[in-house]
Amino acid sequence: MATFVLTLAFGVLGIVLMLGTLILFRSWRGGRLPLAIATLCLALAAWGVCDMARAEDGCEVGAFGCGHAEMHPQYQGWQNKNGGNCCSGEDCRPVRAMKDEDGYWRIFIPEFKGKSLGDWIRDGWVIVPQSQVDAQDRFHDGRSHACTSPIAGLAMPLIYCFSPAQPKI
Repeated sequence: MATFVLTLAFGVLGIVLMLGTLILFRSWRGGRLPLAIATLCLALAAWGVCDMARAEDGCEVGAFGCGHAEMHPQYQGWQNKNGGNCCSGEDCRPVRAMKDEDGYWRIFIPEFKGKSLGDWIRDGWVIVPQSQVDAQDRFHDGRSHACTSPIAGLAMPLIYCFSPAQPKI
C-alpha cells in the first residue's frame, strides 16, 4: 500500500512538473531557460522514482531480490546453524511456504514455476533441507523468509537459510 501511495504521489508530482516545464519553455525568451531546464530535470527524476516504485510493486513474492531491500538490515545479521552468513547482499526475501505431506518445508520460487525435478522441485515449490530450517517467524512479521543462491542458470537453487511463518490455524 505504501508503495502505491508513493507511486501515485510521484506520478502527480511528475505531471505537475512537466506541465510547469511546458509553460516555462513557452516563455524562455524572458530569461527563464535555466529554470525551465532545472524543472525538466526534476520532472524526469520524479518520473524515474515513480517507475522504480512500480517495479518493486510488480515483483512476485518469492522472486529473487523481491522484497529484500525493506528487510536488508535484519537479513545482514542472519546466520545459519553452522554460523555462516545467510545474506550476501540480495539473496534473502519473503517467500510463500508450505509444509508438504511428508513434513518437509517447501518455498515457492516463481522463476521455477512450471518446472519439476524429482521430489526436489514441484511446479515451482522447492524443498528446503531440514538443516536450513531456522526458528519460526524469526523477523516477527508473520511471513516466511528464505536466502537462496541466485536463480539464473541453475537447475536447483541452494537454500542457505529459511524461517517459516507461524502456522495459520
